[in-house]
Amino acid sequence: MIDNRIKVIHLDINKGPSIARNTGINLAVGNFIGFTDSNDIIEGIFVDSTNNSDNYVHHKNFTSPQGYVYDSIFRRKFLDDNNIRFPTNIRIEEDQLFRISCYKLNPKIVNTPDVGIYYYYKRREGIIMEKIKKAFG
Repeated sequence: MIDNRIKVIHLDINKGPSIARNTGINLAVGNFIGFTDSNDIIEGIFVDSTNNSDNYVHHKNFTSPQGYVYDSIFRRKFLDDNNIRFPTNIRIEEDQLFRISCYKLNPKIVNTPDVGIYYYYKRREGIIMEKIKKAFG
């Protein structure tokens, strides 16, 4: 089934997530913008674990900027009016810097109720963030 509201954009060269997300922001025509990674489908609240554990961390109420953008939607006008984009000179933790840019402006934040719908994320061992955490403690 074809949904005309969805545009697929192919970049000739993989220049990382920041360039891809900024391209999407610049081409967006809707009122709200959300982000997802190629292996993610998001519904509800983020619950985190690894493939070596059955224990989950329930990220219900963030009190400080997190390094994720897939658990939120952003008003496009807010991003455009404040020229907020992902930093293009890095490929790791670029989403945390994006969120910090947003939070610096003290935006209105609306939290959705916890109705028991979660996005369960199983991190496999060996992904780049795990390697970075081990390398830098």
